[in-house]
Amino acid sequence: MNIKDIKIKTCPFCDGEGEIIHSKLDDGYIYSEGVNAFVLCKKCGAAGPLFNAEYNHAHLGYPGRLEAITKAIKVAVKGWNRRDGSKAND
Repeated sequence: MNIKDIKIKTCPFCDGEGEIIHSKLDDGYIYSEGVNAFVLCKKCGAAGPLFNAEYNHAHLGYPGRLEAITKAIKVAVKGWNRRDGSKAND
């Protein structure tokens, strides 16, 4: 997955550009049990929902962490892109 290929809607408050903020592959304590992601407006600072994806490093290692980060990003962008009248899983 290339983050540049993900379609992020503009901010629903100021029409600013959204930026994906997420855990990195080598951030923090390597054996942490979760990673997270959310979208932040570069203009006004509004943020979408924070999504935390859990994984077990002891069983899944770096590939599992990368998969969890990818999942967190996808769900966070869905939450940000949600607009009135739509469901987060549409």
